[in-house]
Amino acid sequence: GRRSRSASRDTGERERSRHKESSRHTGRGGRSDRRAASDSDSEGGRRSRRSSPSSSSSSGDEGSPRTAAAAKPAAPVERPLTEEELTKLRTELAERLAEEEAARRVTVLVEERVAAALSSEAVRRELAARLERERSALEAQVEAELDAERARAARDAEAARAAIAAKEAELADLEAAARAKEGEAARRRAEAEQAELAARLEELQKRQEEVRQEAERRKAAEEARKKEQARILGKGRTKLSFSLGGK
Repeated sequence: GRRSRSASRDTGERERSRHKESSRHTGRGGRSDRRAASDSDSEGGRRSRRSSPSSSSSSGDEGSPRTAAAAKPAAPVERPLTEEELTKLRTELAERLAEEEAARRVTVLVEERVAAALSSEAVRRELAARLERERSALEAQVEAELDAERARAARDAEAARAAIAAKEAELADLEAAARAKEGEAARRRAEAEQAELAARLEELQKRQEEVRQEAERRKAAEEARKKEQARILGKGRTKLSFSLGGK
């Protein structure tokens, strides 16, 4: 602190001496400018007086508007600064330098105070605590985001499992319906086959009965024929024996 104040005082002394030197140079420059301006005025007057007869003679000789228009105007003569204007310029320069010096001093002071504050143990502890709080908050935020992501992933997985279970149940229902339909068709086919077999069996039984009846009828007819034949043969034998005995 004492070193910075002494440095600031030394800087102020150097700036004030520089201001004084600038003011002396400015005053000398103003006087030299006025002297140069007066010399320029006198020289310009002498030149104008020397050139006026030739100009009038040439204008009298030619007298044309084109020549008069082509004549070049004289160079403007700079007006020397007044003492009031020089004082105003010196004041503005001094104010600007003072403002720059004040801004520089404020900047240096702020930098010194910031450096001193940052170098203190309390500030270091506060910064460390703040960094720790920010780190903890960041970790908590990251952990919360991870928890939310895990929860979202768990919900998505549960939804996927539910969708798979629903699809499996739907497939099971379809398979059961297909099996039931196939079983019904098989039952109907079996019933149709059984009915067809029963009809064929009945037809066979009917044909067997007809065959049996036909066989019995043929047998009865054959027996009747044989009886009739035997009866006829028996009558012939009796007549034959009677005829033989009568002779």
